[in-house]
Amino acid sequence: GASHTELKLTPNGPRLVEVNCRTCGGSGMWIELARSLTGGYSQVDATVDAYLHPAAFFAIPDKPVVPFKSSGQIVTPVSYSRGSIERVEGFGKIRGLSSVIALDAPKFKVGDVVHKTTDLATNLGFVALCHQDARQVQEDLEFIRSMERDNGFFVYSSEGIEDKVVEEEDKEMVLSPSGDSPCLRRVSMLLKEIERCL
Repeated sequence: GASHTELKLTPNGPRLVEVNCRTCGGSGMWIELARSLTGGYSQVDATVDAYLHPAAFFAIPDKPVVPFKSSGQIVTPVSYSRGSIERVEGFGKIRGLSSVIALDAPKFKVGDVVHKTTDLATNLGFVALCHQDARQVQEDLEFIRSMERDNGFFVYSSEGIEDKVVEEEDKEMVLSPSGDSPCLRRVSMLLKEIERCL
């Protein structure tokens, strides 16, 4: 069956976070991303084929396709601010980006209170980016990060706004001076480590 492994790269080397007998989590938005990266299959497809279509399962390569057939990643937009929503306006802009293949966000509405993101439960959802051109993925990622810095997802009512100014140290959580994300760097390092082991 399917398995799921999470590793965290630390200054002292990789640390195991989770090993479980399940597929990747989330809302399943990663399935289309996986199919695009591999050229047509995902963890879910492989698991179903293992039980129902053995010939298709054994046709799947033993090792991941290198290089991937396209570029992509899952992005977790964050909020640097807290306030009562007067208008929701950022998610339509994200849907219009060239590399967006899926967007899974809470149904924010006028009057809802948005909290400053401190963990997975307070993020603004998930966005799957995928495109043949890695530069397009990077450009769209940078657009999403700029929306975070500029509080571009919502217009807050004048009552109850807190933490609307993005502190420089908060920007560093998401963007390094070179413009890439710490998460992307960790994934890149992890992929290099996996390739070295193959």
